[in-house]
Amino acid sequence: MNLDGMVWEPKHLRWHGLTFALDPEADGAAELVLWKTPGLVAQYQDFWECQPGFAAERVLELGLWKGGSMAFWAEALAPTRMVGVDRTPRSSSAAFDCYIAERADRLSVHWGVDQGDQARLKTIVAAAFDGPLDLVIDDASHLYGPTRTSLETLFPLLRPGGRYLIEDWAWYHWPAYNGPNSPFAGEIPMTRLACELLEAVGSAGTGGLVRNLAVHEGFLAIERGSARPTGPFRLDDVISRGSDRSPQSLRRLLGDLVWEIRTRVRVGSLRSR
Repeated sequence: MNLDGMVWEPKHLRWHGLTFALDPEADGAAELVLWKTPGLVAQYQDFWECQPGFAAERVLELGLWKGGSMAFWAEALAPTRMVGVDRTPRSSSAAFDCYIAERADRLSVHWGVDQGDQARLKTIVAAAFDGPLDLVIDDASHLYGPTRTSLETLFPLLRPGGRYLIEDWAWYHWPAYNGPNSPFAGEIPMTRLACELLEAVGSAGTGGLVRNLAVHEGFLAIERGSARPTGPFRLDDVISRGSDRSPQSLRRLLGDLVWEIRTRVRVGSLRSR
């Protein structure tokens, strides 16, 4: 990952001759729109510096929004082939459309694709890439169910040593996204998926498909192992759990978490009456 030459300004990032507006309300007409902070980019830089020699030739991104993130990754990683998908029916950024058109030999976008549509995702990957994926970046719904579905669909399509990134996994722990007015109110925290991935890493004897998990404030990075799934991949199938007699078992902790969520939602509902 090469981030040399970045110039951060209060409202813009200038890099590689491109201008990224850092305002999520920007219309994307003349500038690419990027919703990434310098702090998050610094986390990524630290992570990739610990992955010397990693080559991301075939990259898939889930969740494009106004497209600036795909342009960011294309500039940072210089993949030979990158595909983006988003559930919205069409692009909302003329600047992003122009960026893709000028690089149509290696970049393409599929609009109107839900990240939970397993069949569609598999079809897109099979048609667009001439080999296993090197990198998947999930910056889509940030919801537990769809995110896990995408992971279980695409993770086996990575090459051994490939990486799967999940952004914004920690929203449940961020004050700005707590409370009944949060866009994630009532949703299962993504922390559950992080815990399940940790369990999968610790359950190497059950298959070794999930080799490593790196946890950062802004993203999770999962490394694919060399094992081959014998059928459809499900996290539950590669996790080995002991008995629940221990009061500190992960299952009990997750149960307590669900109870807390329901309590918060109930209290929020009462307050709103």
